[in-house]
This record gives sequence, C-alpha cells and structure tokens, in this order.
Amino acid sequence: MTSVKPRGPAPLVRLRLHLGFSLLVVLLTCGLVVVSLCSAPAPESPGVFLYELSVLGYYCWGLLVVWLVLCPLALSGPSSLVPLLLQWAWLTFMAADAVVFKVYGYHLNFFVLRVVLMDFGGLGAPGLPAAAFALAALALLALLWLARRWFYRRVRASAKPYFLALALATLLFGANSLAHIWAEACDRQEITSLDGYLPLYAPFVSERLAPGLSRNFPSLFPPERGRVPETAGRGNVDRVRYPAGPLEFDNDAAGAGAGRAAGRPPDITLIVLESWQAAAMTPEITPSIHEFSRGAHYFRNHVSSGSTTVPGVFGLFFGLQPGLYDLFKNSPLSNQSVLTARLAEMGYELRVFSGNNLDRFQLRTLIFPGVEPGNFHVGPDESLVDAYMDSLDLGSGAPRFDFIFIFAPHSPYASPAAFAKFQPVPKAAGGYVFNSRTDPLPYRNAYRNSLSYADHLAGRILDGLAARGRYDGAIIVVTGDHAEEFNENGLGYWGHGSNFSRWQTATPMILKTPGQREGRTIDRRSLHADLVPTLMEEALGCVSSPELYSHGQNLLTIPETRDAAMGSYFDQAYLIGDTVLERLRHRRYKWGDMAAAEAVPGEGARVRELFERERRFLGGRDD
Repeated sequence: MTSVKPRGPAPLVRLRLHLGFSLLVVLLTCGLVVVSLCSAPAPESPGVFLYELSVLGYYCWGLLVVWLVLCPLALSGPSSLVPLLLQWAWLTFMAADAVVFKVYGYHLNFFVLRVVLMDFGGLGAPGLPAAAFALAALALLALLWLARRWFYRRVRASAKPYFLALALATLLFGANSLAHIWAEACDRQEITSLDGYLPLYAPFVSERLAPGLSRNFPSLFPPERGRVPETAGRGNVDRVRYPAGPLEFDNDAAGAGAGRAAGRPPDITLIVLESWQAAAMTPEITPSIHEFSRGAHYFRNHVSSGSTTVPGVFGLFFGLQPGLYDLFKNSPLSNQSVLTARLAEMGYELRVFSGNNLDRFQLRTLIFPGVEPGNFHVGPDESLVDAYMDSLDLGSGAPRFDFIFIFAPHSPYASPAAFAKFQPVPKAAGGYVFNSRTDPLPYRNAYRNSLSYADHLAGRILDGLAARGRYDGAIIVVTGDHAEEFNENGLGYWGHGSNFSRWQTATPMILKTPGQREGRTIDRRSLHADLVPTLMEEALGCVSSPELYSHGQNLLTIPETRDAAMGSYFDQAYLIGDTVLERLRHRRYKWGDMAAAEAVPGEGARVRELFERERRFLGGRDD
C-alpha cells in the first residue's frame, strides 16, 4: 500500500518561506519610506544622515515582529492567505500615502479614507487617477500572489536572514529612539523636522531620559540646544509656509482706541483657566469674571481648538488649525508665532506665569522662544499671581504682554478649604474611573470649587490692573484652553481629550478692548483661532488679510456661520455646522449631543475647504 505525499511544503519549510517572503515585503516598505525621505531637505550633517538610516529600523522592526506573530497562520494552506492580504493592504496603504503626501502635503489617515469612500467628489480628487490607483492596487495584489507562488516553489528560504534582519532592525530602532529622545529635548530640529515627512511615525520621547543621554554620552548626544537656522531650507521650514506672504503694518494705527496712552501700544493680558467649561461661567461659580464680562465682549458660543491643552494653546497663540501643530512642533525655532514675533518687534515685554513649565510638547520653545528666564514664572497658582502683582510695579515702561495660566481647575480640582462652597465633594478624586455612570454631582462640585478659586485669582489680577491704572487702556482676554466633561453626554465620558462635543470643547471667551465700558454679548460661533487676528489688527497694527497668517478672523467682525477644526492628543475632528466628524475613529455625532447624529449637506466639500485652509501654510509642494 503506497503512502500519499502531503500537498504543499512541510510546515517548517512553509514557515521559513513565510518569513523569507515577509522580508521582501519589508524591503519594499523601506523603499517607500526612502521615497518619503526624498521629499525632505538633504541631510546637513553625517549625524542627520545616520538618523535617517535609523528611521528604517523603526519600520523594519515593527513589521518584522508583526510578520513573526503571524507565523501560525502560515502553517496551513487556507490561512496562509491572511498574511498575504495583510501585506498587500500595508503596501497599498504606504503607496497611497506617498501619492497623497506628494499631491496634498499631508499623510493619509483613516478620516481621509472615509471621506474618499463616502464622498470622493467632495474631497476634490479627480476620478480618473482614483480609478487608476484602484487598478494599480489590484495589480499589486496579483503580483504579490504570483511572486509568493514563485517564491514558494523556487526558493528554499532559510529563517536565518530573517532573524539577522530582526537583530539589525532592533539595533537601528534603539538608535532611532535614543536619538529622537535627545533631539526632542534639546530642540534639535534638524532631526525632529523629519517627523512630518514620514507616515505613521511616532518615535519615542522622554524628558526623563534625555539629560542622562547627554551626561553619559556627550559626544553622541551633546547637551547644547538647537538654534534657529541662519538660512532658509532647513527642516520643516521647507514644508511650512508661515506666514503665507509678507505682512504689512501701520504703526500709527497700532492699538488705536480710547483709554490708551498716546503713541503707546496697549498692554495685553491673557488669562487662561485650565479646563474651563462654558456652562460653568456663572455669577455663582465665577463672580469676578462674570462681573468683568459685563463691561466686555462675551462670546457665548466659543469653540476651543481642541479638547486638550496643546491644541487649545496652539490655537490661541498661532491662530491656526491644530492639524499643523506637529509640523510646527518639529521645527519650533523656525516657526515662531507671528503674534509673539510682532510683540517682540514692537518692544513688548513678554512675561509668562504658568502652573506648568510648558516644556512638554515643545510649547515653551514654540510659543515663547524670546522670553527671558527671569520673566518665565512657574509654580503654584497663588504664588504665580503674587509674582504677577509684584511685576506690575517693576516694569520698564514698555508695553506688556502677560500670559497667566491658572491650573487649579485641572483634575483633581484643587482649591483651598475657604472655597469649598459647593457640596458634597467626592471622598476620593477620580472615582468615576471605576464607575463611569456614577453620580457626577460630587465631582462637578469639586470642579466648581476649583473654578471659584481660579476666579478669585483672576479677580485679584483684574483688581491689581485697575488699582495701578493699567485696566482702561489695556486689552484683557479671559478664556480657557478647553472644557471639561462630567458625563453630560450620558455615555460615560469624563474630563477631557476623549471626544469633541461641546462639553469638552466649548469654553468662555471674554475680550475687553481699550476704553470699553459697556458689555456686549455675541452668540455667533467664535474660535480660539480668532484671537491672533484680533490682536494683530486691534493692537499691533497689522493691515494684511488674516488669511496670510491665520485660520481665524477678527472677533469683532466674525461671520454668522462657520466650520472649525479641532484636535486632541491622538485625534482630530471637524465641526461641520453642528456635527462633529472625527478623523481617526471616524465617529459622527452632534456637537451638543453625542447620542444624536445627522447627515450634513455638502459635507465633503466643507471638509475639503478645511483641508485647503491647512494647505495654505504648507510649502514645498508642486503647486
């Protein structure tokens, strides 16, 4: 009786062939990564070239580990097609990203894919190239299938090259991580500027490890911080075109208005309360600020640039959509805000009083590169206000720009016992983590108490300005970086950064102009991005169109309706009318009620317009 020879290669051989073919896919991926790097400026030093080489390790290591995990599927005939389909999907995505990045200047993401599938015409992409790419993707699948058949029949692969490649990729990945940790901490934008050229690239950062690298390996990771490039064409300065054109100023018109000293621009005071929900701006919770709003412009339908601090503060100081933040962060010394640059040019004294040092996410370098260390105060809120009050008596007579960031309303909602007027409060902070449907009242009360304390501190600032004759002629802005949710949506959301509903993005905006006596309430939608053009036009004499330097408009002349872009630490969203469209999680819901959703007429075209706003400040494209 004769034995039947099993069809196909033995499991061990099939496993080795899977690993070998996966190595070819990894090499193809490296080729596509190199294509992306070719869009970046030429390396200005051997160190930058070595870093670019280490980037390949970032992609190789991840892919090699994934294909290793998929080995069990390669042992049997039917399931062995799963790795092939995943490899095809990955290469198709990388190729599509290269095309999108070349044409539009931004990398592909799930939100773009959704728009392409749901409303391709609205995105503005031509149908013929899309059809051609679809055919090319199918051709790639056929080629991979044929190549795999040929590989499995002709090549007796050994697993040794795979594991050698994995070892080399691990070394490169480690070098890439250490180099980026050092570069991020030391503002070495010749390295960090490359981040924006690479798809799905999220290298390690660590403020804690960076000093040790410079201390133990000073020759490899020198402690010197980066400097502003002396010439154009360095890092993301090639990708960023900001401002989009030369700006013109009328110095005679700077700060025109009643109540200011003749020939002197107005002082500007910007007070930001952490996590300030719009619904919490009431006479009971924030009496001092509420009284202040009675003689100022109070924008009751204001939308932050995001549901977390970074996009919120970025929007306030740059007047831009948060989708550009990463590009600016990667080259912080080359892309200073036009607002702070103009303030410095006009001789303003810039002072910062913040409960956070703002070193995380490059905010300090990006927004305040010219602030002297002695004018950058970090500490508890009470001591910051004390330092601010003392500084009012020590000025040189030059106009001032003061930024006061009060952190008390941030979880766990700190406040002295004297401000605990809202009761009951939770016995332990953050208990909602264990039960997202718990009674929100105690936590909301703790939050209200912290806001009352922050309001007290803001009142001290306003009273101090008035007592020193600095109130009438000044521009004073009081707002929040974002809002705070206490399960108002009824879906178990708390805090901020988890969605883009009004409970996490609607924050008060109050603006007092020089000489203003009577208050005005505005119900039109205003944005964080509107603050920069407002200050540029009303205080700093800019006569150029805001479109050259901002996505916002003057708060005093905002239109009746508008769409907006928002961001968080891991996602972005678009507010189209009253509907939120999330990019990464591709969720759709009403801004005021996440349980509701509806279609938006012309959604694709309106999303495209928001895309185009970002592209206005992208350089280095073939357009």
